[in-house]
Amino acid sequence: MSPIFRYIPVLLLAAFVPCLYAGTPAEQRFDKMERHLRELQSLEVHYTAEGEAFADSALGGRMVWIRPDRFYHDTPEWTLAQHGDEKWRYLKGQSTLILETVRDDDPQLPEEVLFALNEEVAAETLAIDPAESGAHKLTLKTTNEQATGEFWLWLHADSDQPLKIAWRLPDGTVAAYRVETWRENISVDDGLFTRPDASETIDFRLKKETDKR
Repeated sequence: MSPIFRYIPVLLLAAFVPCLYAGTPAEQRFDKMERHLRELQSLEVHYTAEGEAFADSALGGRMVWIRPDRFYHDTPEWTLAQHGDEKWRYLKGQSTLILETVRDDDPQLPEEVLFALNEEVAAETLAIDPAESGAHKLTLKTTNEQATGEFWLWLHADSDQPLKIAWRLPDGTVAAYRVETWRENISVDDGLFTRPDASETIDFRLKKETDKR
């Protein structure tokens, strides 16, 4: 598995927390986008990976969110799905299926900046970016010590749809997703979340108390 993808494998489907006060232009723009995302029941995004962390390899991916607790992320190297408190990851090259349990203390990941915004994420600055056709560039910070602390979010000037999201990795490099297609409130076949057949299965799910006795 490419090291970069270890930072972006899963969405923790936390509840959106309304912003009660938006004072600065950055906070107002952030709050407007957040309120729009909270209204969605489902979302599908196709993206292209960009940035020095991807070595200009232009990898593509697909992500699907279904409220309240389903998430699907497909890349050239792996597929991940989450349903409720369980998730699986399929490593394509190794034909290996990994089963895991979603935990409340799992670290926050970049997808959350877009789709599980909460009180741990704050908008700091807002600027017009001529290099991105005048898109609104938000600088975001998180107070969660387990999460990557610095993000940038580009929004179309005339809509709440994100154009690109970027974040700084612990090694200092920058990774980004450029949104290619964005489809809201779509119908999704439940089969998308079905575990694939694999040559090997590794089960890391938490054991029940009765299993420990």
